Amino acid sequence: MAEQNQVLQSKVDNLQARLELQNVVTARLQMELVQKKEEIARLRAAGLGLAKGIASNTIRTPAANTRVETVAYLAEVTTEIETARERSRPEDQELFAEADRFMTQSNRELESDRYEQATLLAAQALELISRQRFNDEGEAKIVPETYNDFIAPLDLKVAKMSNIRKAPGKRGKLVTTVEPGTSVTAIGHKGYWIKVSLQDGRGGWIYYSLLSIPQKLQ
Repeated sequence: MAEQNQVLQSKVDNLQARLELQNVVTARLQMELVQKKEEIARLRAAGLGLAKGIASNTIRTPAANTRVETVAYLAEVTTEIETARERSRPEDQELFAEADRFMTQSNRELESDRYEQATLLAAQALELISRQRFNDEGEAKIVPETYNDFIAPLDLKVAKMSNIRKAPGKRGKLVTTVEPGTSVTAIGHKGYWIKVSLQDGRGGWIYYSLLSIPQKLQ
């Protein structure tokens, strides 16, 4: 009987060890997911900035030396503006009004035989419309972050002196400040902020990079 109990206890110990290991794997994967989301967001922001720069730098501004060249260019820009206007949204009205003002000034310069100025003003109008087109076709919509529970509570430790806040974000009211090595239980996350509970029963939010997996579970 004693031998059977010993075997049973050994199996229980093995199961507990495997469970602890599984918790470590789960914790790492879930925390890494939060980290990867931030990296993707940064890359996307950098990509959008690059794309906007390219869109701005590829505006066609020909060297308009003659009236014929200038008239042709202004006609081309006018066509692009009207095409974009057909797909515009109510909130784009101010942008198109500004583009129209540029084109009005451009036509005045054309009538005064100032072809270079007319071309530059039309190019500015085209740049405004290119921004609107980029926002419609290329720019990612900002989706509000939602709260997500972790698959299981994660026993983690604070890596650095950190603030625990009442709400996710730097504007959240301060709950307390915790020392490195403080044990916390992570419950879920919203964006890059982790919802945690402290051993004294208090809870709050901490930025994900300020947490680490306890060494004893690694």
